[in-house]
Amino acid sequence: MVGLEEACLSVGPLSGCPLRAVTIKILELECKPFTPLDVLVSAATACFVQGLRGATIQLIEPIMELQITVPPSHFTTVVGDLTSNRRGMVDDIQEDDIEGHILTAHAPLEGLRGYASTLRRNTSGLANFSMNLIHYAPVTADAHEKAVKSMVFTYGAGDVL
Repeated sequence: MVGLEEACLSVGPLSGCPLRAVTIKILELECKPFTPLDVLVSAATACFVQGLRGATIQLIEPIMELQITVPPSHFTTVVGDLTSNRRGMVDDIQEDDIEGHILTAHAPLEGLRGYASTLRRNTSGLANFSMNLIHYAPVTADAHEKAVKSMVFTYGAGDVL
């Protein structure tokens, strides 16, 4: 049904973010001849919302791959900040005679807020980094619980999930 996917999946029930890895399958549809499409989409959306009430919903977060170039004199500070403060994991370390150490790591995007400023401050502006989205992963149980407690999202016409 045209519009059903957008209506149901574009706004998730916990955070308002789009839903992922969800399949909608309409098994049966009874309607009167010439029922307007918007009425059918509205009815199907209401059924979808009802189905979400009993579903297990897992929040996911973007995981970023970082490539950090850092002088040897600041190496331990950068690795320490990344692993202890930002939930990061170092995947690879290469040494370059000109650039210093080149770290490849991954970390949740949430943990990278303010990272550019911190990296500049911790290395006196000598390090640089780039990051790219590599995948999504479930949030930790603590983060999930905190997020759910802080959110009440209205879905559709007054339905609160």
